Amino acid sequence: MNCLLMTEQRTVVPSQFFYTVSLQFLAIAVVGGLGSLSGAVAAGVLFAGLNELFFRVSALGGWLDVVSALLLAGVLLLYPVGLAGLLDKLSSWFAVIGEYIDRGLAPVADKVRELREKLRREAKEPAVTATGGTGSRNYTVIVR
Repeated sequence: MNCLLMTEQRTVVPSQFFYTVSLQFLAIAVVGGLGSLSGAVAAGVLFAGLNELFFRVSALGGWLDVVSALLLAGVLLLYPVGLAGLLDKLSSWFAVIGEYIDRGLAPVADKVRELREKLRREAKEPAVTATGGTGSRNYTVIVR
């Protein structure tokens, strides 16, 4: 943003640059993960959403800088690889969960397939009905 400002005005004055904007750009890079494009995109989306939220809700006014600093400190202390490492860990967790689900649902899928085939066979075979009886006893036999 400051580069665009410099090309438009052609003069640079220190009062045009705020340290909070530089810190927010640093927070985006660190929170996203310094070596990952996916982490940078995720952090960019996160901070854009936060910026929009703090802009729309007037009660949150000047708290964006505080939240950005807290996110920066939290990531540096708790998860130094940033969102990129978190995204990689989540994808591996989803793969493991998917594997457990596949293993658990395979017998159920086999049973459903067997029942479906049985119902198809029964639907294709014509039913033969015989009714008969003597006296007070009547009976019906259905043969498939």
